[in-house]
Amino acid sequence: MYCSRCGVESSNETNFCPSCGLDLAATTPIAAIRDRGAPGKSEFDIIKDALKSDYIVEKELGRGGMAIVLLAREEALDREVALKVLPFSLSHDDEFVERFQREARTAAKLEHPSIIPIYRVGKTGDVIYFAMKLLRGGSLADVIEERGSLAPEEIRTLMSQCAGALGYANQHGIVHRDIKPDNIMYTVRGVPVLTDFGIAKAASGTRLTGTGMAIGTPYYMSPEQARAQPVDGRSDLYSLGVVAYQCLVGSVPFDGEDSFSIGYKHIMEELPTPKLETAEQRALLDIIRRMMAKEPDERFQTADELIAVLGGAVDVASVSASGSGVAEAATVVAPVAEGPAPAATGPSTPTTPMPRSSLDAPRVRKKKSGMLVGVSAAVIAGGLGGGGYYYTAVMGRSLPLIGAPSGSNEIVVAGDDSTTERDPLAILVDSVAVDSAEVEDTTGVEADSVAVEDTAMVVVDLPPPDGSLALILTPRTSSITIDGRSVSGLDHMLPPGSHRVAASAPGYVPVTRSVEITSGQPTRLRIALVEDAPPPPVSQCTDFDPDSYNLNGECFDSRARPRETTLVPLTEEIVDVPSIAVLAIKVRADGTAETVIPVTPSDNTAFTILALNFALDLDYQPAQKDGRAVTAWTQQVFHPKAR
Repeated sequence: MYCSRCGVESSNETNFCPSCGLDLAATTPIAAIRDRGAPGKSEFDIIKDALKSDYIVEKELGRGGMAIVLLAREEALDREVALKVLPFSLSHDDEFVERFQREARTAAKLEHPSIIPIYRVGKTGDVIYFAMKLLRGGSLADVIEERGSLAPEEIRTLMSQCAGALGYANQHGIVHRDIKPDNIMYTVRGVPVLTDFGIAKAASGTRLTGTGMAIGTPYYMSPEQARAQPVDGRSDLYSLGVVAYQCLVGSVPFDGEDSFSIGYKHIMEELPTPKLETAEQRALLDIIRRMMAKEPDERFQTADELIAVLGGAVDVASVSASGSGVAEAATVVAPVAEGPAPAATGPSTPTTPMPRSSLDAPRVRKKKSGMLVGVSAAVIAGGLGGGGYYYTAVMGRSLPLIGAPSGSNEIVVAGDDSTTERDPLAILVDSVAVDSAEVEDTTGVEADSVAVEDTAMVVVDLPPPDGSLALILTPRTSSITIDGRSVSGLDHMLPPGSHRVAASAPGYVPVTRSVEITSGQPTRLRIALVEDAPPPPVSQCTDFDPDSYNLNGECFDSRARPRETTLVPLTEEIVDVPSIAVLAIKVRADGTAETVIPVTPSDNTAFTILALNFALDLDYQPAQKDGRAVTAWTQQVFHPKAR
């Protein structure tokens, strides 16, 4: 039995949902559910018998709080379809029956490439269902589970296509309200399609959720949705931002023990900042932050704004809030002569004016206290000296020479008369020197000049800053030495240049790798040790059969997975967008591909060949059997990479 509020499965013996605490007896006649069905018949058998006049129900594809999804063949048109059937635990709830039927009517009105088509709605006995297009590419949830995270370019393309579908639905007065990876499916051509408009409602429609009831999946709820407040298309963009965050990081931003604690974090807590390695990832996170702003007025106001930013047409900072669209960029024209600057054509941020050079205006001579000038010079000298010490000694950086050529990594210190370079401190203090005739203290006694004489200097080269090395080890208990020195931990700072990293573990073949460290740059090194005496291959696991391979887990406990994206770059000879290619890859225990064969070739032969070669070059996480890496086959979908 499934909770009608949060979708969590509960036992038939309980009267309350273990997650959200909903009184199940008030929404579902539990006794009727317990006594339902013919003796010895499963729920699947009951559905199969009820629909046998129109459909041949083959197997269950999945289920959730709202429905069971089945693979079936429609006999009248001889085509495979996906049937969505209301679970028996909810079939006596009039509100859920109405919402379920509303899903079909709502989705059937929408005609968009990224919204799933609905074929038929029906009811046979107690079985309420609708038939929809069967999507064979799997779900985004499957992709995240297999790969952990996606490349920024792939996320941008995915979000743009989903945002286009949400924008289209919003223009027709419909808010999805349950955007999550499970509801984003792929076609065989790799096109994402939004499914499950079961909790969507027209903006002008009646409220089906009941007073104070929040509908949606807690991990992906917008703050206003968690408060059970009215929502609009900006709520869907927030949920899409959560999906994008999960694709980028590999986990949802907010988690908790129950739906209340998760909703509270969406309302109150700031978006966590993950550790990102590339500028592309950080730029994408800035977009996600805007999508997941707590207040709807601070997010992108339309899907078109989001699509423009994702495509790089405009910068995220140039998109204004509160529905005013993309702000016009201010244009500043430098005048030929001094005068008032022309007015900007759009909103601009006040800037601090640049100080005027002494060459631009006549020097104003003022009477100053000799003591004040001396104290000023001392403060400047102390500030430069202390800051220079912190910058060079503590931070390990180079203090640039004032007036030195761009890129110079030198500093000048007192000592040797052989150089003619000026001390930066002397240059700065010279700028505040005045004649003794111009300086008077408060007692009327003339002060001495504070001009600083030239100081002899010597040039010293500072070593470049270290680079960082992050180790990824399999097994994680491996012992590590760097340049012959035993180290602990996975993160290390090393000077620039070549270093030798050795890894060893009992029962594994030791490995030594060379790694090149770049000054000030992060470097990652993955080392996967191979067992010293791997188990002999099982005969029935040497050949691949998609229907019978690894039955009962005889070949592996966890299958091999690619460590990198499976987006295949297209060549110029491929003009049209090809369909996906499903390949079987035999992955060795060391994570390299031994053999690749097509299971479902692409409709473009050239792309199938590209995918085969691409799969051979990928690095894989090997399959595991009894806690050890083994050679085994794996099946993987390869998508064409957008140009």
